[in-house]
Amino acid sequence: MPRGLENAAERNPTNLSLAEWQQARRQDIDPRWLKTTLQQCWARSDNERSFGRSLEEHGFFLARGDRRGFVVLDHNGEVWSLARCLDLKGKEVAARLGDAAALPTVEATKALVGARMTPAIRRHIEESRARFQTRSAALGQRRMEMTHRHRAERGQLRAAQETEWHQETRARAERLPKGLRGLWHRITGKYQQVRSENEREAQRTQERHAGERESLIERQRDERAVLQKQVREMRSQQAALLLELRRDIGRYLRMARARADSAALSSRRGSGLRLQR
Repeated sequence: MPRGLENAAERNPTNLSLAEWQQARRQDIDPRWLKTTLQQCWARSDNERSFGRSLEEHGFFLARGDRRGFVVLDHNGEVWSLARCLDLKGKEVAARLGDAAALPTVEATKALVGARMTPAIRRHIEESRARFQTRSAALGQRRMEMTHRHRAERGQLRAAQETEWHQETRARAERLPKGLRGLWHRITGKYQQVRSENEREAQRTQERHAGERESLIERQRDERAVLQKQVREMRSQQAALLLELRRDIGRYLRMARARADSAALSSRRGSGLRLQR
């Protein structure tokens, strides 16, 4: 299996997906992994050109250091001494790679990294926005379905309680005798007793119905709160992610701008020399 599929950190960073990029951002580079990767690239190469290509496959770039030695940069612009990572002497490295003076400087290499990485980060922003829209649409659909379901549940409860109330009302009315029997019950006081019991039963039914409605509303409120929390968390995560990616773009743009600044400085120096002549 290709190493890039085994470990996303060993893949060309310009080809990383948004999820892989976030994972790489959360993980600090292990010095042991760094040395192992560079040593493997060294073992597979026999000159500066093949070594540079092997490094770029793993997201590293070969450059000339301040002391005209060989250094390696990652896609974040961090610089490491190549000889130290390979546990070799500078002369041994130069024997295979040649003169470091032919390589671009650290600043020029950072500009190259910035120019390459900026489109990738812009792609991550678009991917993030597309993912956010998809998740937002899914949560919106859940919210709409929940609203319809909650309305249906309240309607069903209301209908069931009305049916139960009408049935109990008829049953209570039938308990009250009519005609001569009803008159006798009024005289003896039994009519008032039945009526009082009916009123107490009706009161209990009303209280029970109110409790059922309150329980249903509370449960539905809790469901809506869970969904609203998910929406808030999604929006917060999206805002944080976009801010992080925009900061990355700014960093890579600054790195890329170094090349233009260097070219402008060289042009001014050249003009000054021509004027002196």
